[in-house]
Amino acid sequence: MADLKAEATVALKGRFRAPNQRYYGQFFFLINQKGGYIEVASVVITTGPDLFNALNPTDSWKKYEALINKLKYENRYSQSITNEFQGKLKQLTLDKQYFADLLKAMHSGKQDSLNFVLAGFYRRVIKDDEFYLESVAEKASLADTDAQETTPATQATAADDNGLYLPIKLDLDPISGKDVKELRPGDKILVRVLPQTDRANAFIDSNNLRTESGFIKSAQFIITSITYPGVGVELVGRIADGVYGRIVEEQNVLVRANEVTKKTTSSPAQKIDASAETSDKKQLFVIAGGIFGVVVLGIVLYFVASKI
Repeated sequence: MADLKAEATVALKGRFRAPNQRYYGQFFFLINQKGGYIEVASVVITTGPDLFNALNPTDSWKKYEALINKLKYENRYSQSITNEFQGKLKQLTLDKQYFADLLKAMHSGKQDSLNFVLAGFYRRVIKDDEFYLESVAEKASLADTDAQETTPATQATAADDNGLYLPIKLDLDPISGKDVKELRPGDKILVRVLPQTDRANAFIDSNNLRTESGFIKSAQFIITSITYPGVGVELVGRIADGVYGRIVEEQNVLVRANEVTKKTTSSPAQKIDASAETSDKKQLFVIAGGIFGVVVLGIVLYFVASKI
């Protein structure tokens, strides 16, 4: 771990269990050492021991990303404790002293020291005398790809097996959009995949999201979880099968909702019906006008005849 000090981004992931409380969790951090802050802090907790064995700390951080997103999307986690823990975890990312202690423990090369710093916070939330935690830190980059992911085809396979994280941004609608703070899990909004990595570009091209001019079209984003860090709101969601995204929005913005357009185009059948209805109305007007003309003519002839 000591050799990670020079790395721009480090992934810190692991698992824990609190058997007395029946809590089992997987977590990971993305630490931006160059910028001096924790970029991502995510956790998922269940009351079943299977989660503890789902991943080993030596597994890639991408697998942690995929597992956490998948469980949240499928709603197979303990929402109450996970949301409470996630909220406090986000607050912790703003604690400069904790950040300094975490880096110091990570760079020391002593695994026990790192686990002690992590477990110290976790025990504040989960009170269990038998609480156990293990973790591993590794080099990380959002632009990294696995050794097997050398072509778009193999990238797609990896996405199906483990899930795939893509960089995204919200598609804003400042006039009639939905307030980002009013969004709830299950809501569908629109986002744009950012062409910052090979995997992102492969997804954009395979889904025809890039126009000839290079403009990136919107993609549907189904929100799976919402948390509120110290500033703004964090949205995690699904873009496609096995493909996920995460974004932290610090501003109070209006986002474009994926709703059916109110102004729908009439179908050919509707147009025919409308034309037929208009034609019928015209015929009625002609008939009515003819009858009215006959009546008037009859009245005129009556008065003429009576004078004679």
